[in-house]
Amino acid sequence: MEQGLPGEPGVAWPFAITRSVRTGFRIVVAPDFLVEAEQHDLLSDAAGGTVSEDVVYRREFRDRGSVRLWLLYRVVYLRGSEVDRDDDFDRHTRRTPLIEGVVYRSGPGPDATDAFFALLHELCLPTVRAFYLADSAAFPLHRSLPIAAAGTGRTLRVEAQTPYLSERNVQAALQGRHPRSDGPFLPTQEEACVGSGTAEGVGGGARPVGDLADPVRGTSSGQAVVGDAQGDEPDRAVGEQQTGAEQQAAVVRPDGVEQQGQSDSGEGPERWRRERRRLIVALVAVTTALVIVLILAGSRW
Repeated sequence: MEQGLPGEPGVAWPFAITRSVRTGFRIVVAPDFLVEAEQHDLLSDAAGGTVSEDVVYRREFRDRGSVRLWLLYRVVYLRGSEVDRDDDFDRHTRRTPLIEGVVYRSGPGPDATDAFFALLHELCLPTVRAFYLADSAAFPLHRSLPIAAAGTGRTLRVEAQTPYLSERNVQAALQGRHPRSDGPFLPTQEEACVGSGTAEGVGGGARPVGDLADPVRGTSSGQAVVGDAQGDEPDRAVGEQQTGAEQQAAVVRPDGVEQQGQSDSGEGPERWRRERRRLIVALVAVTTALVIVLILAGSRW
């Protein structure tokens, strides 16, 4: 029987994913229980969507066992004023997507409201700003503690995405996790109000996370393209400085599988990893058979 992880109903763990000028997409804030189990990168697999101020996404994550998590998030652009840049940042600079949301352990959670996402943005922004200004792959991952998902404010439109089916065994990883007291945490609401968060992070000793996507490079069209920096064909375009229908179609996926107007299969990169494993197994089998044939043919001579 499928089930969520133990947790209070309506209690949520914040997360944030973005990039800086020289880094690819990175998880900047992640739930502490996922960090301790080294499973926080599932956020980059499951979270993604169209850049919009008006749409919130809800997606269920299912591992290969019985664990279920629920992600509630939105995809917006960072504003220049939020990262100590002037108005020209918004008009002329390559736009920077920000995925900000929460993880629920015991169910989908209450309705999304503008007040709740304003609070979430306020909590995550100091750390996101510090990451952007540091512009370094060494910036430490910040762990978040649970917050109450209050239902006050205007209810936002929620778009339910296809459940993400993963080959991970999250339950086993959580059972074997090692609680840690070191490393930076997401600022509290009071700290966020006074703009805390530095390039070094709050605290020290945190283990940096690796890049979550292939390098992002610019194009003459003003778009950012996800692909290999050495010239491989990019996967798809992530909308940057787009207007009208083009901006509405801009889809952000930090796992490097950006889509333009296509539905998500619900499996993402997990499916491609499985197909690659099958291909490798088939090639090994064919090679082994050929070697056996050659050995038998040689023994006859």
